Amino acid sequence: MHTNKGLLFAAIVAALALSGCDTMDHMLKNRSSGSGTRVSDVPTTPPPSSAPVSKPPAPSSSVASSSLIMYVATRTPTEGYTAVRQNGVLVYVDPRQTLTRNDLQNAVATRNSAGKAFVKLEFSASGRDRLSTLTSNNIGKSFAVTQKNRLVSIINIGKPITSGVLYVPMSSEQAATSFEDQILDGE
Repeated sequence: MHTNKGLLFAAIVAALALSGCDTMDHMLKNRSSGSGTRVSDVPTTPPPSSAPVSKPPAPSSSVASSSLIMYVATRTPTEGYTAVRQNGVLVYVDPRQTLTRNDLQNAVATRNSAGKAFVKLEFSASGRDRLSTLTSNNIGKSFAVTQKNRLVSIINIGKPITSGVLYVPMSSEQAATSFEDQILDGE
C-alpha cells in the first residue's frame, strides 16, 4: 500500500530540490561509531548570555516531551547553538528553533521512481507557518531530524518551504515505514 502511495508522489518528489539532502546512512559509511552527544543533552532553552541576531519564532510545544524533534542546525560552530556528535557526525543545533510531533498532521512513507525512500511530513496549519518561518530565516542551514534522541537525517534548507510538506530522506523503504509508524504511534 505504501508502494502505491510512493508511485503517486514520485513526480512530486522528483520535482523537489533534493540534491542537498543527506541521509545519515550515506554520511556514516566508513566512519567509526562513537557514543557522542545525546540529543536529549541539548538544552531546550537558550543560554542566558546569548542574544539571537533576529528573534526566532516561539517554540510550538514542549520540546522536552516530544520524541520527534527537528532542530535548525549547521555544520559550523554558531553562537547559541549546541554541538551534538553522533556516529562521527558533528552538527550544531539551535534548541530555540524547533519543530516537533505536535506540529504535524500526518506522516507517510513513500519513495520516488528511482526507489529512494522518504517520509513525507505533512504539517498542521500552525506547523506549516512555523516551517515557513524557520526555513525562510535559515536558508543555507539545515534541519537535524531526531527521533528518540537519535539523529535520523539532515536536510539542507535551500529555500523557504511554504507548502507545509517536508520530505525526510531515509536509507530504505523499511526504514521509512518504521519511522512513519513511530511518528504516527507518537513514539
